[in-house]
Amino acid sequence: MSEKVDLVRRVYRAVNEDDLSAFLALLHAEVELTTSGVFPDLSPAYRGHRGAVDYWKAVGPGNLWDAFSIEIGHCELIGDQVLASVHQRVQGRDGVVVEHDWGHLYSFADGLISRARAYLSP
Repeated sequence: MSEKVDLVRRVYRAVNEDDLSAFLALLHAEVELTTSGVFPDLSPAYRGHRGAVDYWKAVGPGNLWDAFSIEIGHCELIGDQVLASVHQRVQGRDGVVVEHDWGHLYSFADGLISRARAYLSP
């Protein structure tokens, strides 16, 4: 498996384990996280480690959702980027569960994730 694919898999593991420190350790200091635009409470983009923390706090348990998990469906190296199709399951504060399949595209710099873009479908 490619080191880049492994890095992406480790990001999802950190998210599922609610491990912010592990998440940040995988991100370049100048990372850009771009959201899909579907959730109006989220900014279109979060930049740097400070932005990554803001994103984490916005989507983490007790904020936008009470429960959050991601399952990787497919994860592959395409050129120098990694494309992942994922299944997300969230539970809102009202108890309603929502599931959706997303596409995420990752770029890299200095052996870390430098950009992650979310798409409404894989």
